[in-house]
Order: sequence, then structure tokens, then C-alpha cells
Amino acid sequence: MSPSSRQNETRQPELLVRHWPLVQSPWETGAMAAAFITVGLIAFYASSSSSLGVLCTLLLLLTSWRMWLPADFEIGPRGIVQKNLWGQRRIQWRSVESCQSQRKGVVVYLAADASAAAELSNVYISGPNQVDEICEIIDYYLQIRRAGGGSSILRHDDSADSIDTPISTSRS
Repeated sequence: MSPSSRQNETRQPELLVRHWPLVQSPWETGAMAAAFITVGLIAFYASSSSSLGVLCTLLLLLTSWRMWLPADFEIGPRGIVQKNLWGQRRIQWRSVESCQSQRKGVVVYLAADASAAAELSNVYISGPNQVDEICEIIDYYLQIRRAGGGSSILRHDDSADSIDTPISTSRS
């Protein structure tokens, strides 16, 4: 690698965003937990089965795991890397269609396919104090991708593993 390409590498913006609604929005997360408990109580009273009430509450808590567990997003020349308790997932820039800012975060829209579940693959990055910065860096890399230019890192990494291939975190 030539010195000029190394200099190019370091100039490309990167951003680390911690997504943890339990800490970032405790009142909203608490209200959601209260709603889940209420659903469990309704299931208990409707069925007279405490196990059904507990099961409903646990299933709601499990399906909303993103509210309770932290996730880190690294946004940079290699795409968006999402790290959580389960491991890592890298989203290549060629898989990103656009982004849209929300009140407390950014929705990253991935390349649509014909399946009914395509909408579920979009990624929400919560960063209440970083919304503008997140959108700017994503737009920066999308402009490079659309222009067909960019650094050798972008071209190299876009040809690597696919969006659905998790990055292994286990050590052998």
C-alpha cells in the first residue's frame, strides 16, 4: 500500500454510536416494560393461568431485546458494523439505499428485495444527540458509492462478504 493511499484511509470519516434505549430513554423503555407487564396481567386474568401471564410477558421482553441490550454501530469506509451480545453484522455500502432522520435516530434503508420481510431488514440507529452527524456520514459514503469512486477500501470491502454473513467473534 502506498503512503498516499494510507493518508486517504485516515481522512475518511468514522463514527461510533452506542444504541441502548434502556439508558438513553429510560422513561420510554420503562413505559414499554409496564405495557408488557400489563399484557401479561391481562393474559393471566383472562386465562386464570399464571404461567400464561408470565410466558406472555417473557415473550414480549425477548422479542424486544434491542430495547434492553446495548449495541454499538461503527459507521465508516467499510460500511456499518453492528456489534451486540450475539456478535457482529457488517452492512456493506452497496446494500444501503438511503437513510432518513427520525426524532431520536436514523433509519437506514437497505436494498429492497421482493420478499415480504424486506422491511424488517432495515436498521434503526438510535443516537438522540448524533442524528445529524449519523446522516452526514452515511450520506458521505452513499455519495461516494453512487459516484462509482471512493477509496480502495470501499471497493475492496464491497466485494467481500455479504450483508447476511455475520463477522465471527469466536477465537479458536
